[in-house]
Amino acid sequence: MLYYRGCGFVRPADGGADNAAKHNRRKGFMTRESYENVIAEHYRKVAEEQGDSPCSTMADQSIRRMETEAICGFVADILSRADRKLVIADVGCGNGYTLEVLSKAFPGQIFLGLEKTPELFAIARKRFEGADNVRVVSGDIRNEADVPEGGIDILLCQRVLINLLDAGDQQKALNNLVNGLRKPEGGQGGHALFIESFNSSLANLNEARSEFDLDPIAPAHHNQYLADDYFDHPGLRPYASETFDLPSNLLSTYYFTARVLHAMLTKGKDFKRNSEFVKFFSAALAPAVGDYSPLKFFAFSRKS
Repeated sequence: MLYYRGCGFVRPADGGADNAAKHNRRKGFMTRESYENVIAEHYRKVAEEQGDSPCSTMADQSIRRMETEAICGFVADILSRADRKLVIADVGCGNGYTLEVLSKAFPGQIFLGLEKTPELFAIARKRFEGADNVRVVSGDIRNEADVPEGGIDILLCQRVLINLLDAGDQQKALNNLVNGLRKPEGGQGGHALFIESFNSSLANLNEARSEFDLDPIAPAHHNQYLADDYFDHPGLRPYASETFDLPSNLLSTYYFTARVLHAMLTKGKDFKRNSEFVKFFSAALAPAVGDYSPLKFFAFSRKS
């Protein structure tokens, strides 16, 4: 069984196409200091309002569930072939929710959480007081020294890279994360699961919305989505397993149901998250149909 952190949107009610354009112009003039302030303030509010809730950084319950299921399934598949304790790192671990799920499901492993936002870091540290197999540290994935070089067996990156509002910083962070994976020397190398959002799939979603005269959705102000070739990195190869399959478009059916069909049927009404309509049809319909989910899953192994 598959087990299932933020990927935000500017909702049409918040300005639609005009807001999308303003959003893009704002980012074009952002300095590193100003974008860091945007991210810091956003996640300070998240920590203040949501504390240690599973909804922290992801208010959509279905997406949270499917993400957690996918993460646990990925970890379980790797552990099924391991002959020692593995180091499992959640970079950008937020309030520690995913780490807690994993540490309870796989208590024999070694867990590391890395979090930059002070308020979320404090919540995660408190969550694991007394735990002997979980360590949470303050760190920034843009800083090479903050990512343990070559010491990570399983790396999880859940809606973190999109919070870097500069393409150069996004690339630097990816290089650091790849270097953090254990090299495949004399045994199994490190593996990584990235759950991040992409521009092309958002364009597909908005094209579908336009057929029903729905306003386009823009990334939230604290997100910069990725290009399709972002993970074309010389140090990564696709994760290969005969016992675990994770389609990158796992959430596509869900997004079409929630952001197109439900939005069309409730046009003019207040936006409602976690509706019964979306819950029902997402369960009734086959997942991973089409390419309508900006949020995608990519699993890799370290190549060299």
